[in-house]
Amino acid sequence: MTSIVVSVREGGAIEDAEALAAEVRAVMERASVAGARLVGIGPEGASFGFDDGATEEAIDLAVMLVDHGGEGASRWRVGVGVGDLAAVRDEDAFERLSVGPGAARAAALARIAAPGEVLVDLTLPAAAAGSLLATGRRVASLDDQGKRLRAIVLDVHEPWRRAGEATLDRLREPRVVGRESSIAMIESVEPGGLAIVRAGRGVGGTRLLEEIAARAARALLVEPALCGVEPLGALRLSFGRARRPEGAARETELLDQLELGRGLDIGSASDLIRAFIGAVSGSALDERGWVLVDDASLVDRATLDAIGHAASVPGAPFAVVVRLDPGDVVPPPLAQLVVEADVSLKPLQPHEATAVLEDACGGKERVSVEVVRRWGRRGAGFPLAILESLRHGLSVGDLAIRNGRDGSAIVARSKASGRGRVLSAHAWIVRRLAVLEADRPHDALLASIVAIGGWGVRPSVIAEAASDLGVPDGPGLQDALDRLVREAVLVQRGALFSPSSSTLRDAAVDRLDDRTRRRVHAALAGAIARDSLGLELAEGAHHAALAGDQLGAAALAIRAADRARRAGLDEFASSFEAFGRAQSGDVVPMATTPSPPPRPSRASPRPPVLEPSSSGGAEESAGASAQGSSDEAAESTEDVVSLSPSELEELEIIEELREEPPVLASDLAEHEPVPTTVRTPPPVADEPAPPAPEPPPAIALPVIARPSSASTRLTTGQIEALPSPYVPPTDLFAAAREAAPDVESLPRLPRAEAAHPAEPAHPEAIDELAGAARRALAANDLVGFEAALSALEVVGGKSSASVRLRAVLALARKRVAEGIALAREAHALAQTDGQRARSMLTLAIALGVAGDRTAALVEAVAALATERGREGRRPAGIRACRRLVERIADRTLSLPGPSAL
Repeated sequence: MTSIVVSVREGGAIEDAEALAAEVRAVMERASVAGARLVGIGPEGASFGFDDGATEEAIDLAVMLVDHGGEGASRWRVGVGVGDLAAVRDEDAFERLSVGPGAARAAALARIAAPGEVLVDLTLPAAAAGSLLATGRRVASLDDQGKRLRAIVLDVHEPWRRAGEATLDRLREPRVVGRESSIAMIESVEPGGLAIVRAGRGVGGTRLLEEIAARAARALLVEPALCGVEPLGALRLSFGRARRPEGAARETELLDQLELGRGLDIGSASDLIRAFIGAVSGSALDERGWVLVDDASLVDRATLDAIGHAASVPGAPFAVVVRLDPGDVVPPPLAQLVVEADVSLKPLQPHEATAVLEDACGGKERVSVEVVRRWGRRGAGFPLAILESLRHGLSVGDLAIRNGRDGSAIVARSKASGRGRVLSAHAWIVRRLAVLEADRPHDALLASIVAIGGWGVRPSVIAEAASDLGVPDGPGLQDALDRLVREAVLVQRGALFSPSSSTLRDAAVDRLDDRTRRRVHAALAGAIARDSLGLELAEGAHHAALAGDQLGAAALAIRAADRARRAGLDEFASSFEAFGRAQSGDVVPMATTPSPPPRPSRASPRPPVLEPSSSGGAEESAGASAQGSSDEAAESTEDVVSLSPSELEELEIIEELREEPPVLASDLAEHEPVPTTVRTPPPVADEPAPPAPEPPPAIALPVIARPSSASTRLTTGQIEALPSPYVPPTDLFAAAREAAPDVESLPRLPRAEAAHPAEPAHPEAIDELAGAARRALAANDLVGFEAALSALEVVGGKSSASVRLRAVLALARKRVAEGIALAREAHALAQTDGQRARSMLTLAIALGVAGDRTAALVEAVAALATERGREGRRPAGIRACRRLVERIADRTLSLPGPSAL
């Protein structure tokens, strides 16, 4: 049986046998308390055995034996070995004398250990995995044939690497070093002017902007928000972090609207920036404010438009500073400003790098000379690389924290620590993330979610996405996020989480394979679709598109367009609508969705699937759409074209009823109406994806005019209050008898007792009545249509098709609310994909004529997805769905009246 053996030997000359015996008995007592068994005893000490999985207990005992603080503790020499043991004598639960390779390996290590040392067999899994921290290595001889045993010298002060990770928060943000002339140049810029900071990743550009902001009377530091797709997202994030000044009621209202994600028009956003800066700076030039834009190429265009507009107004109380990567140009919205300073940041000189390292460690007295000498060169003068090399050293145990007379200090754990190559910040981060993934995969997945999500991800979105990816929610999730913040993988500002740097974000995304990346994008799209009601929906569309979910991208794009148009961002709304149409116009089945476009890079900060002002999306229920638009009850679509009977038949709302079995009264209780949604696709299966087709080309469409107030929109309360299921008035049955007097002669099945027949009981009668219903509808004879429909229900029973036709009848009589309720009931009764697709189309028509174009488009796209995915899919059904999508998107769907029908 494999066991872990801890062997302890006297470190000095044995002069007093009784004293040695007393010490061994004390050791045996400690071992017994630790759960060990006595497996051997000799002239210089004893050996204790642990079960194979008790690594922590064995290491704790070994450390306690040399570091328990008792008299003569430093004399013990300890070896920890692993191998098989066989019992020779089994006296009791504690004493089980044994022999075998495990005992031999531990004894060999104890023989060569120095007094106060613990040597650990490298074949111990924890040692092989790097979980134990070492101050050196040793080699022992196992036998006379020269067989050698390799071991590590355990760091008895800090044996476990996780303790090193806990010290990462010991490092602090260093002060700005070597940039005084650059700061002076920037601070000379007059209000209304522009300063450019050209700085590559990791050279200290972000830190420079933070320093200028800290010195200013009033500054607004603007960084990218999420993935840079949400209009005004960066401005929302910046105002959320800044201390809100006392302002007028209008400014407070605008701030609230912006921070809730509802957006503003560019003019109002510009006024808000000027008011925010002017609240303190006023007209005093020595107290002028600053708007500092970091990673300007990744900031959304609406935010840049607002900043450029505010800075161009005469008397602007602030100057603008933008940080650009080398090779980037000033974004067009800021290009009209006068450039008054243009500085480029270079790597630090060696003495400046030393100052940064010492400051990060807490001061010169808090770091050893060896660490300064070895680690000071490992970042090649890049401040971020210096910091990341220190973080990596603490994570893997190359660096340790030791207490001395003047307090604790960071020291090299061994003579070999810090002697490796000079690496970039990206390389150091990749190494650190690899350690994180090996030790705590759930934490690594959370880091990936935030990295792909971007800057300023809400905790609720992280929790939703993590749940979709299999990470349990609860206190453990928050604990994991707190750990990642302490370890400088993430930063938390307020309640929002971001990657600690753009370099870390790149490294975290680069480490993911395509399948995992798509899964994370899909999870984020679903989380945003469920958790957001504002312009952040555009970010969900971005993620859905990169996950390969075209239908989801289309649905979220349309929702985002609706929000943008309400905020007065018509140009962005048109872009979102165009993208949504492009995604829904050439949809492929989910099993063969194309691979996502390439990840954003420094040269191309956004994926080609989305322009800076466009996006696409994942899911929405019709009810949610109705709720989201209820506050604009006065707005609806223009009456342009009504649906004719031939178009209704072309859309396959009216079809042969005999293909659909009736739904019995006993079955109705099992069918609860559910909202129709377009869901984010489940995680991609393990099997390899088929070859990816080319993505559909972008569609250039004209700007769609804002809807008029010509027709009626339904509020959520009105829709939810509709009767369901629909019960036809009794006088309709009299009309049915007048239209078809022979119906009463047909035998009727008790609906509560009948079973589903393979074929309807009277197929000829059903065929005849279905034809009569179509003819009556074509002749605008609503009474005859209703009579034939009632007769059909008498003969064949209530079905999804009959309820769907009643929805059409209600719409023809301009009872729109009733039509919506019946369409939803028809969907709840549907038993096949074909029935579900037709009921979705009916609901799309009902919502469209009610004026809720967003919800209508969602249902039409869902119907298209269902038709494409059903077995034996029919081209006619797909064409019908696409035609309705185009009609709704073009605002040409209106309330059908009797004359049109």
